Amino acid sequence: MRLGYRTQGFVLGSGERYCLLVDPDSGMPLFYPNLFVTTQVRNRSLSVASMDAASAAINVLLTYCTERGIDLESRIRARRFFNPAELDAIRDECQRRWSKHGGPAVVPFRRRKARQRIGAGSEYARLTHIANYLRWLSHTLLGFTVDESTARQIDLVHRGLIGRRPVGKRSAAVKCGPTPEQVVTLQEVVDPTAGHAASTAPLAWVEKPLDGRQGVAARPRERNGVTAPAGHGSTDNVSMMQNPHQGDRALLIPGAHSAHHSAPSHVDERASVTG
Repeated sequence: MRLGYRTQGFVLGSGERYCLLVDPDSGMPLFYPNLFVTTQVRNRSLSVASMDAASAAINVLLTYCTERGIDLESRIRARRFFNPAELDAIRDECQRRWSKHGGPAVVPFRRRKARQRIGAGSEYARLTHIANYLRWLSHTLLGFTVDESTARQIDLVHRGLIGRRPVGKRSAAVKCGPTPEQVVTLQEVVDPTAGHAASTAPLAWVEKPLDGRQGVAARPRERNGVTAPAGHGSTDNVSMMQNPHQGDRALLIPGAHSAHHSAPSHVDERASVTG
């Protein structure tokens, strides 16, 4: 089975990159698919890559309709929308891996496990574009004749395709922020004075048990030349330390005057303990 249409890219006279979904036999652009890509994708200032992805997704939908003898525009005008079985079939077509030449991707015979399906991210994008295109096309073709019942059916098709998108598309990409040490290093590069002031803040032991939970050494945070007192959410440049005079862990409080006095009144459990 081959894709029925192809995407043709070119450069406009202004230097803008553009792409169109065309009939491979006549070379004529398809009216409604390209109108959708132009008004709904290109006019939203999205990139040519987004336009190409939307055209490729619509190409999958049109190929599905061609293979099954479905006249998409006639069915929409007759208000005969896709049923759940057809939505499942469209979802299956969106999982196929296609080559850029229009046919199924050719994989080496020696590979033990050839990937015949695309990734979850590409399937997610295809189903999203197809769902948006069918809703847009339905409202464009029917216009002001869309009544409450028709609007509900259009919405059912849209939600049916959206609900068939793969779950956990972005679960593999774990985004990690900088460590506290990296934040301090960055602050020292941007503002060496602030970094020096934070790194030279005095530390003293406070005999406050932590109930076996992990303690942190909090340093004052300096903003606009003013150093905030400890205990007000300041946990930059945190570390774990052991009291050399006691077996239990204790909390380091910047600016404390004595190691044998209780913690200042402005230090509470929430500012001195991390889960």
